[in-house]
Amino acid sequence: MKLYGSFTSPYVRRLRLILMDVKYEMIDAPTSSPEGRAILRKLNPTMKIPMFEDNGLVLCDSTVIAQYIHEKLDRQYLSIPQLNLLKIIDGITDSYIQLFLLDKSGFDTTDDKMYFNLQHERIERSFKYLEKIVAEKQISTTDWNYLSISLYTSLDWVKVRKLHDFSHLDALQTFYIAASQRDDVKATRIPV
Repeated sequence: MKLYGSFTSPYVRRLRLILMDVKYEMIDAPTSSPEGRAILRKLNPTMKIPMFEDNGLVLCDSTVIAQYIHEKLDRQYLSIPQLNLLKIIDGITDSYIQLFLLDKSGFDTTDDKMYFNLQHERIERSFKYLEKIVAEKQISTTDWNYLSISLYTSLDWVKVRKLHDFSHLDALQTFYIAASQRDDVKATRIPV
């Protein structure tokens, strides 16, 4: 099994966490470098990370990869309601990745433009919704699974990149602090 990606990607980190007790090869292929794009270009038409390869099968989406790994290792995967929550987490993550890349490309993402406004509104509404979900213990550190892993890795990526302050959201902040203490989380820390 080979996992392609960067050590800073929240999507790659999710998979690294579920593969902690499994032998696999991590191939550093960040999309920000010509070398990383060249690696991805050979197997992945989208040239996005993460990418996963196992016995000739190439998978190009973190949710699909996670499902494949769970099935291969005979582990319980997410229910339909949990997958729906995962898509809300992914909505925040995807919006912030887009805004981050646009900012790095010289755009002022605070401009009053429809695209930027839609991303910011999605982020705010989703954070408020997830605060309620975590407060209700639908996602928790005591049930450490792909959903809780995904929430933590997204929150940590946003925090490390200094993109959003969620400290006023008590349930999310408590969840984040508790998950930060886990050994597997510490072992996969985003390099800064």
